[in-house]
Amino acid sequence: MPPQVESAGVPPQLADLVLVIPWNDPAAIRQALREHGDELAAVICEPVNYNSGCIRPAPGLLELLRAETAQRGILLIFDEVLSSFRMAAGGAQEYYKVTPDLCTLAKAVANGLPLAVVAGKREFMRVLSPLGPAAHSGTYSGHLFAVLAALASLREIAQPGFYYRIFANAERLYGGLTALFAKHGVPARVQGLGARFGIYFGVTHEVTAYQDAAQIDGELGYRFIRACFERGVYFHNYGKLALGHHGFSAAHTTADIDETLDRVDDALKAMKGRSE
Repeated sequence: MPPQVESAGVPPQLADLVLVIPWNDPAAIRQALREHGDELAAVICEPVNYNSGCIRPAPGLLELLRAETAQRGILLIFDEVLSSFRMAAGGAQEYYKVTPDLCTLAKAVANGLPLAVVAGKREFMRVLSPLGPAAHSGTYSGHLFAVLAALASLREIAQPGFYYRIFANAERLYGGLTALFAKHGVPARVQGLGARFGIYFGVTHEVTAYQDAAQIDGELGYRFIRACFERGVYFHNYGKLALGHHGFSAAHTTADIDETLDRVDDALKAMKGRSE
């Protein structure tokens, strides 16, 4: 797949340094590593593709990436900005029992305060200054307020039963949304894992790759999000042309989930009435 430069200010020459492999395609992974393995410094992926809603890795996919990169001396990097802490205290790498060489964490790590983390095995982290030759610094790096918030957040996440409640609310919300879409005749598929999920409007089969997610009905999704917003329910949205990803927090109760579903029900009724 050819790399796509999606933002102004990115030199097109950078596309020559990137090889894009389709998600959930073991054959393409093996071929790419076989043909370009001696050129690659690292393989980077979201272990759960939340940026495309919620596309889980196929069984054995992460294990394949780990084995193939380790065999060739290529770093495996997990982008866990969206997946960290959503389904386990150790993120997707704990949930799937696959450990990368490096990973990125953000968002949930400090419970909403501005903090991002690069973490990894000691042998690779030692390359960063002050121990190694790679410069890494920032005005607010290690800011005490955000670090203390992260420590407090991690203590809460580690409490017994924390993820039991997350998964219970997830099942209630995702099952409830699926039932409401069926009730109102709205073609949509809900896919989630832990506290984050995606809704694919105009799609009813399982979404296993970005190519499936790209087939969404953006206009239908936009109408749904507007109707919900008018009733006090916010779904993350990039507009009509791009897919959003959504989530809830540990602060949400069962009553909150039920109230949300009631408001979504009302939003879907209103959508149906406007279309008639």
